[in-house]
Amino acid sequence: MKRALVKTLLPFPRTRALTLIFCLLLWAAGAGAGELSASVDRTRIAINETLTLSVRYDEQVLGDPDFSALEHQFEILTTQRQSQFSFGSGGNTSYTEWLVRLRPREKGELVIPSFHFKGAVSDALTVQVTDAPDTDNQGRQVFIETDIDKSRVHVQEQILFTLRVHTAVVLDKLAMSDLEVADAQVIKLNESQYQKTLNGTPYSVVEIRYALFPQSSGPLTIPAQRFRAVIPDPGSRSSLFSRGGRQVFLNSEEKTVQVQPRPGTVSPAAWLPSQGVSLSQRWSRPLDQLLVGEPVTRTITLTAQGLTGAQLPPLDIPVDDGIKAYPDQPRIQQSLEPEGVLGQRTESMAIVPTRAGKLTLPPVTVRWWDTRADTMRETRLDALTLQVAPAPDTTPATSPTPDSANQAPSPGSSQPDYPPHWLWLSLIGNLVLAVLVLLLAIAWWRGRRTVAPRSTEDDAGKTGVSEDRAFKRVMDCPPDRPRQLRAAILDWAPLFWPEDRADTLERIAGLAGDGELDRQFRALDNALYGPASAPAPAVTSCKERLATVRGEQRHWPGNDGRKLKPLYPD
Repeated sequence: MKRALVKTLLPFPRTRALTLIFCLLLWAAGAGAGELSASVDRTRIAINETLTLSVRYDEQVLGDPDFSALEHQFEILTTQRQSQFSFGSGGNTSYTEWLVRLRPREKGELVIPSFHFKGAVSDALTVQVTDAPDTDNQGRQVFIETDIDKSRVHVQEQILFTLRVHTAVVLDKLAMSDLEVADAQVIKLNESQYQKTLNGTPYSVVEIRYALFPQSSGPLTIPAQRFRAVIPDPGSRSSLFSRGGRQVFLNSEEKTVQVQPRPGTVSPAAWLPSQGVSLSQRWSRPLDQLLVGEPVTRTITLTAQGLTGAQLPPLDIPVDDGIKAYPDQPRIQQSLEPEGVLGQRTESMAIVPTRAGKLTLPPVTVRWWDTRADTMRETRLDALTLQVAPAPDTTPATSPTPDSANQAPSPGSSQPDYPPHWLWLSLIGNLVLAVLVLLLAIAWWRGRRTVAPRSTEDDAGKTGVSEDRAFKRVMDCPPDRPRQLRAAILDWAPLFWPEDRADTLERIAGLAGDGELDRQFRALDNALYGPASAPAPAVTSCKERLATVRGEQRHWPGNDGRKLKPLYPD
């Protein structure tokens, strides 16, 4: 077979042979059954707008799915197919994707059905189609719309802010300034493009969506954003490096949101303003196989809609007195979706039963504030009972006979003065288990004391702002703007202490381990939220103290990431 294949390839030119080999590799890669998935760039659109449907099959294939079922509720404008196949150190990547641009035929909740392809089935999707909004900008070639999902929120509650640039002409070099909002954390969610028709005029729309998290109560002003672009003009002069045209400048509308303080009945530790909170758990192996002394890993994940990963608190995970627990470092992450930020905190621990029988794990409870219903809610994992079997006993089950029980060793016989073989195995096994438990304990202890070195690039990738840039904003605050200083400090601290809950001035002072900084923070809050007669805070002195603390902890001897003991531990 191999000789026949070689003889077939030899007459071909090298390019054809390589192409044939590559096709064979593609065929081999696509021989297995792949998965089919579907997604849309937006789930809520107007009747005069378009959306893009993405259908992906995770193998290289020939043929296309049948999209005819879409035509009942959508008009199919264009269909584009693209494929990718690559080799890399992280593994091979292979998929085929179809991009379908759709225009809705009717209003309401429309369904994108499941697609069947090569034995795989995608999930159905729903899209909410509304009336076309009234606008005073109809007839203009270029205009901007702004939108906020809420006009009244609580402190640290998510606000969705959307900018839409409409253009009926071709634009070059479209640019805008960075969105910066005082007293709020700003996260860019996504940027998309689609088509829209107003009074028979087709528009191309660039939509940019942000999530804002206000850090203090009172009116929150979202400033107007300035856009700059060039409308090409064939009759104007152009150079080798730029096309001629007319520059246009656009300003968005300023928006104001009323931010309410945290309700007095809710403690700071339980303040989690979210649209939904869930708890899930998984185990490293089945729970019907638990033995005394053998570890099993329990992983619990806290997920919250409309909260960043840094806002999620440590979980209170109690255990039974017959269990030893060795927690691992928590994993904090967040995903950015068109509907907002989705925060996750995952905590794992090794559980080692110390006795046989029934052991109970108490419930795990998280209290949070439901922003839709404006009420306090509770999410919990129910208590769990574990059945633990004793460690296997390798002692031979022998019963002494009457003769052997009463028989005394003869004077001339020799008795062994060392333990039997099974006892040596048991001692060695227990010693290995003890060493493993000791190593787990040391790893856990070191993990609690070690903080990963800060990476400016990582911080910038997660939040859009580097730690250096965030601290420069702190130092650039004017002496007469204490509120701006407070917001800048709260933006900077989570980047400087990424593994800790540096979300309040009190916690920041505790992480810094500096009593003078704590007094200055109290004076800052007293001036902002205390009586009108409170003295003005020393903004300059506070910034100088922060710079000293930052310099000391960034250049700790050995650069091992250690911190001072917090003044206010959790």
